[in-house]
Amino acid sequence: MTLTPPLLPTQQALANYETCCLAEIFLPNIESEVELHRVGVTLYRICKHSLALKCHHANTQRIVHANMRMVIIITPLPPSATSSCMLAFRLANSQGLFHVHRA
Repeated sequence: MTLTPPLLPTQQALANYETCCLAEIFLPNIESEVELHRVGVTLYRICKHSLALKCHHANTQRIVHANMRMVIIITPLPPSATSSCMLAFRLANSQGLFHVHRA
């Protein structure tokens, strides 16, 4: 399996006053499918909770709470990645845990 850089999310327009909520999974540090799933769920929860916090400006709070938009980026594996890490990524991707967009 060859991943050609960059694997980045497609651009998403933000509404006026809307904030940008980003998280990253650094795939070379993931050692198993279980860890990949745990990290993905944890980042999703952190992003959702941060988006649910009270905002300083009322306009920002209204639009952020209405949309709850986030992006979780997966940093691709280098060509020298271990086979177990590659297998974990393939399994997670085949089960629909992540949507990978090419820019």
